[in-house]
Amino acid sequence: MKPSRYHPLQAALHWISAVLIVFSLMMGTLYLKHLPNTADKVFPLRAHLIIGLLVGLLTLARLVSASLLPQPERAMAGNGLLARLAAFVRTGLYVAILGMVLSGIVMTLHKNFPETLQFGMDTPLPHAFWHSFRMAHTVFAYVLMALTGVHVAAALFHQFIRKDHLLSRMWPVRPR
Repeated sequence: MKPSRYHPLQAALHWISAVLIVFSLMMGTLYLKHLPNTADKVFPLRAHLIIGLLVGLLTLARLVSASLLPQPERAMAGNGLLARLAAFVRTGLYVAILGMVLSGIVMTLHKNFPETLQFGMDTPLPHAFWHSFRMAHTVFAYVLMALTGVHVAAALFHQFIRKDHLLSRMWPVRPR
């Protein structure tokens, strides 16, 4: 018999990931994007990198836990088109997250950037790395933002329009 809700580990991984993803996207698009490539950018970029790596690890943990733990039935969207859209968004979120992480790693490994981050040298960040791999990172960021918006809208649709209490399935603790 399938459980009625997600395992608490999966729920915790989901919400921790969500908070870190939103924070990292905001940090990247609202803050880092506008800082010049000087030594002043090293510390916030290091924090962004660490959060991104953590999101990648949490995403892999989510994928592993989903394959090992019993899963509840998929939520009914009300029609076939919405069900296909839900599957596309679910897969797309994972692809966009992992694409962001991988493109971030590639940017970090390019042009001796790890040494700059690790030792916090007082030299400007490499200029070329922004042009080489930043486009993929930016595209994944916008795709991730769009899919996250659809994901949140769908959860709210289920909760408040369909009134199927979908959100209660994803809380780390059973609501009273």
